[in-house]
Amino acid sequence: MYITPHEILSRNALFNMMIGARGGGKTFGAMKHVINRYLKYGEKTFYLRRYKTELTKKDKLLDDMARIAYPDLIFGVDGTEAYLKRNEESEKEYFMTFGALSSMSQGKSIPYPDIFWLLFEEFIIPKGKSLHYIKNEVEDFLDIYNTIDRYRGQVRAIMLANAIDIANPYFIFFGIMPDQNKEFYKYKNGELILQMCKQIEYKKYAANTRFGKFISGTPYGDYSTENYFRNDDNTFIEEKSAKAQARYAVKYRDLYFSVWLDFNTNIYYITKKQVPDKICFALTKDGHNYDTVMLEKADTMMKNLKRIYQYGYVRFQDVQVKQYFYDLLKYLGM
Repeated sequence: MYITPHEILSRNALFNMMIGARGGGKTFGAMKHVINRYLKYGEKTFYLRRYKTELTKKDKLLDDMARIAYPDLIFGVDGTEAYLKRNEESEKEYFMTFGALSSMSQGKSIPYPDIFWLLFEEFIIPKGKSLHYIKNEVEDFLDIYNTIDRYRGQVRAIMLANAIDIANPYFIFFGIMPDQNKEFYKYKNGELILQMCKQIEYKKYAANTRFGKFISGTPYGDYSTENYFRNDDNTFIEEKSAKAQARYAVKYRDLYFSVWLDFNTNIYYITKKQVPDKICFALTKDGHNYDTVMLEKADTMMKNLKRIYQYGYVRFQDVQVKQYFYDLLKYLGM
């Protein structure tokens, strides 16, 4: 029981994001697809993770594929290259290259003419891992894609993740905001497709296991089997009042917040993007530029922003804005 990428790939996009429940077989399905493409057409794959430490189990990944799907093939790894042999006497056929996003900038001049697939696993970082997104990560990922493809338009990216964090850099960068009611979402003129995998058979199977029954009705159960984002909570989500007036903007990480106030209700609204002609405050050196005023964490304005949230007077445009604002509060020491 696993997810195949066939349906999302039938839409012919360059970038294909598959969000599926934990343990639903996303990796197995994607690996089987790219191996089959090599066996049938000779198309090779670049397998990408964020850090080199995440590539230490690549041998086991191939062992699992051999044991479950390809018992007649022999798989192995030579350094950063995976190979297969059709029998003991045949030569090694290199079909996959392994690489880490954090160190790929050193290989920009290396040509990859035979690569047709870019498989990026866990592009959304699972909660609880001692990992973090790389600075300017989405741009680095796109740079790696372009390094491999060289504007040929032949490389297709399959990006896999669990439904963990709806406020991740990739969703923010591409303006992705799934509402959980559909399975497929199209962005960037159809060159990016997001699939919220339904996995009906897997859900039935998982729900009837002892552990599935144990977690049923809990937030973890929604995430683990129902494929709901773990932080998709609508508390404090509210449309901005028509009478609210823009006060100022805040730049934090890759996102601009605009802060609005309805003087009739004393409710503050936090929305995406910077309102023109309003002062913008930067909280980090990286975010500071000619158009911002840099504030310290202990600045009175930031203290006031924390206080009005504590008093329950803050509303958010959507879940992504709320999660980024919560990260901002952590940065401010709350």
